[in-house]
Amino acid sequence: PMKGSALLLVAAGAAVACTEVVVLGRGADDGSPADAAVAEALPCDALAGAAPTETAVPRPGRFAVVGSRVVGPTGATVVLRGVNVNGPRWVWDRETTQDAALIAETWRFDAVRVNSFLRPGGFATNDDLDAIVAAFTGRGLVVIVDLHDHTGAYFAPTSSPSLGEATAFFRDLALRYRDNPYVWFDLQAKPGGCRLECAFVDAHDALLAAIRKDAAADNLVVVHGAARGTEDGCTGDAPVTADTS
Repeated sequence: PMKGSALLLVAAGAAVACTEVVVLGRGADDGSPADAAVAEALPCDALAGAAPTETAVPRPGRFAVVGSRVVGPTGATVVLRGVNVNGPRWVWDRETTQDAALIAETWRFDAVRVNSFLRPGGFATNDDLDAIVAAFTGRGLVVIVDLHDHTGAYFAPTSSPSLGEATAFFRDLALRYRDNPYVWFDLQAKPGGCRLECAFVDAHDALLAAIRKDAAADNLVVVHGAARGTEDGCTGDAPVTADTS
C-alpha cells in the first residue's frame, strides 16, 4: 500500500517479537508489488533474526500467513494490488464509498488502505468506517485500516494520541470485524526513524495484543518497516546492509 515500503504481515497467534512474521521486501519505485519475502524474528533484547517458522493450517475461509506467503480464503497465494482511500479524520474530504465500484470494477484493484487519524482535526466525511468496510468487502476487496498518527515516531504511553488510545482503537475494530477476514489492520504508518528500536517493538506488541489477545481476532495485521516504512536505515539509494537495517 505504500510506495517503496517494507511491510510485515503478522500471523494469528504471533507477536512482533516472535518468529511468525512475514517481511515483504521493498517493491520497485513504481509501486509494483514487492519482489521478495522472508520471515524473521524481531526480539527487542537482541534485535536479531531467528529461523522462520510457519503458522498452523489456515482456518477455512480466512486469510493466513504460511511461511513467506499470504494465503487467501480459497487456499491460493494472495498478492494484493490496491490504492489508498480517505478514512476517519483524514486530510481530504472526498467521500470514499462513492468510488467503490470504480476501484473494484474499472481499476480492478483488490484492496484499499483506509488512511485514518486518531488526533483531532481532519474531515468527518468518512468517519463511518462501517460503511466503508461494507462498500468494499461486499465487493470482495480487502480493507486495510491504518493509523497515520506519529509518522516518524511511535505511539507511546505519553504521546498524543497515546498508545492507550491506539490500542483501544484497534481493540474496538478487532471486536467489530473479527468475523470479516477481509478487514486487515495496519498498526502504524511509517513509524520510527533510521533503525529498529525497542520502542517500535514495544508499541507494536501492545497494539497486536489488543487484537490477538483482547479481541481474539485472527484478521491479518500489517506492520511497516522500522525506518519510516522502509528498511534502508536512512541510507538513501545505498545498498541495505546488516548495519543499516
